[in-house]
Amino acid sequence: MAVSRSCAVPRKDFARYLVIRGARKLTRRFDPWLWEGEESRLKGARSSLDALEELLDELDPAAGELAETRAEKIISSIAKEAASVLKASNLSHIPIFMVRNLAYWARTTGHGKAKIIIMENAESMMDSARNAVLKILEEPPEGVHFILTTSKRAALIPTILSRVRPYAFKERDSRGERQVLDRIFREPSGEFRSPQGVFPRF
Repeated sequence: MAVSRSCAVPRKDFARYLVIRGARKLTRRFDPWLWEGEESRLKGARSSLDALEELLDELDPAAGELAETRAEKIISSIAKEAASVLKASNLSHIPIFMVRNLAYWARTTGHGKAKIIIMENAESMMDSARNAVLKILEEPPEGVHFILTTSKRAALIPTILSRVRPYAFKERDSRGERQVLDRIFREPSGEFRSPQGVFPRF
């Protein structure tokens, strides 16, 4: 059900939505198509991934009210399951099979629609993965946009850097973070707009 942007909501709902979005960033790394041909690598993480999905569904404000103690317990469980997923998957670098599956997806699905690929910690790519990414950047499919993030720009090879437009973002302190959140979410009345209006999909 759609919720109007102008609908005021409790601040606690924003905390729940932000936790959900953060966890979804993690679970998207384990989309089946991204691991096609390498499913056996996910055996150790599968139970934690399934548990994460159930916890996220329960935490979703759209599912109904939650007692504060229950919400805190769920969030704590989400953090534990997320840590288990990362440990079990041993995803400390970007492997070549992921880049190949990304390239296939970019070139064969949803023609005519804009697609965005975000590669976090791009400096963690293995040599073979770097070469595959470089090949895609040299001849990017139409309508596909790549966003590479890194905290170690010097670790990216020059040929990749030469094919991207760099942006530098400074880390904000807690006061700066609060100001950004207020600008995005707070209405002139002082109330907070609906998080579903700001985050229509998560």
